[in-house]
Amino acid sequence: MTKEQLLNITLKQLKESLKTSPECFLLEDPELKLPTGTNSGFGNSSSNILGPTILWRFRVELGGKLIPDPNNATRSIIVTYTPALKQLSCHIYFREVNNINSAIMADAQATVQYEVPFFNESYRRFMSLRKKLIQRSRDKENSEFLKKLNNIFPTTGDDGLLK
Repeated sequence: MTKEQLLNITLKQLKESLKTSPECFLLEDPELKLPTGTNSGFGNSSSNILGPTILWRFRVELGGKLIPDPNNATRSIIVTYTPALKQLSCHIYFREVNNINSAIMADAQATVQYEVPFFNESYRRFMSLRKKLIQRSRDKENSEFLKKLNNIFPTTGDDGLLK
């Protein structure tokens, strides 16, 4: 099995996990102002160096807060694309990791360097997952704004109900 195939399998699993448990994901991306998720300390300096970074950890939402899932062992997956090197890296940890800078040594890793990234399936899968996480982040921001507006003006959004 090649490193490219390993990355494809990992990204496919992450994409399926996004459908069932989106709370497990954190995204740090230069396209976003701040990292998404609950951990505000998630590698603020790493996105400038590495590029888009997706962090996956077992999480559950309890009372509006995301906490480690008590039913699953702590595991972390970090997938990063470095545009300067045209390189996609995946790191698997059998412990909880908050960012790639604090991770000492990965338990498993796969790295692929591309000549032309767009022609590789793993790159396209990563960008598709990244795009979905960015959209989820923006939808969440808009939803929070709408909730606050609705607290001020309770009839917000009722215009289309009686038409």
